[in-house]
Amino acid sequence: MLVTDGHKIGYTSVKDEVVRWKRTNSPREVYILQEPRIGQRAEFDWGEVVLCIEGVRSKFYLAVFVLPFSLYRFARLYPRSTRLEVIQAHIEFFHEIGAVPETIFYDRMSVVYDSQKQKLNEKFLEYSMHSGFRPCVCNPASPHEKGTDEESVGYVRRLTFGERSSFESFEAAIEWLSMCLTEINARPVYRRPDVPVQGLVQERDLMHHLPTLEYENYDLKRATISRYSLVKCEGNFYSVPDTYRPRQITLKIMVDMFNRYYLDDPKGFLPILDLMRETSPEALSSALTILNKQNISPTYDTLRFFLHQTMEQKVEPFACLGGFAVTQPDLAVFDRMMVG
Repeated sequence: MLVTDGHKIGYTSVKDEVVRWKRTNSPREVYILQEPRIGQRAEFDWGEVVLCIEGVRSKFYLAVFVLPFSLYRFARLYPRSTRLEVIQAHIEFFHEIGAVPETIFYDRMSVVYDSQKQKLNEKFLEYSMHSGFRPCVCNPASPHEKGTDEESVGYVRRLTFGERSSFESFEAAIEWLSMCLTEINARPVYRRPDVPVQGLVQERDLMHHLPTLEYENYDLKRATISRYSLVKCEGNFYSVPDTYRPRQITLKIMVDMFNRYYLDDPKGFLPILDLMRETSPEALSSALTILNKQNISPTYDTLRFFLHQTMEQKVEPFACLGGFAVTQPDLAVFDRMMVG
């Protein structure tokens, strides 16, 4: 229309002018600061961090939780960001605070929310029902709805790995992160009368209790056995006995036991797999839980000890089938001893 009226002007110039007009005349977007209720809400988000482990630079994922009321922060490092790591981060977070918040807010991450079906992921919903919290997902392109944790990811990353990014092992990086978080949660924070670790004590009393049964965090996956009796899982090949007849097998994938303890010593992992022949995967998982709580390295010997020990001491049975005769005692002997 402008060109028809004789104006020599292009589309880009008109578009830029419209943007300037909107900037001056359009209503300003305003957010309302929320006041979170004590013990009600937590927020979760992922962040990426590049670390140098044993001289090799690699990308890792930082899972971060924050309680908006007390600003208590929790974080863990993982080599991946799948559903297993997300649930594992929740399990470790709940155990650290000793309770479960009423609601947890998330971005529209695929692990939590299926954007195509417009509903929560069924597997994650199953875990939330087991633990007793209600997952809430932010609206599209609305990070301000979860602004506390959006800031916490950068805050934790700066105060931990901004100062140091080289470590001799992945375990050393995890230990450094835990030490830094202890210091962060002991510092005074903005608009809070107590430091976060003290505020957590107040929140814990109003949260849900931990679930009675521990959630078994694993993933099941069907895999096809090749002609070389191998199956592929996460870029690695695993052998299957030749006596196994079917062409497909179900894989039970755990979180990170192999990556954390046996990545540099894969042969040391083989005897541990043999322990499942003596017991069961469930018994092995229970033994691993005991070792982790006591900070004991899960070697073959330690796992075998916990797998084969019993909670009750065995007592040799005593049975006397025929019985035996007892001579009637003469109590007068004791009377004389007392007089003497």
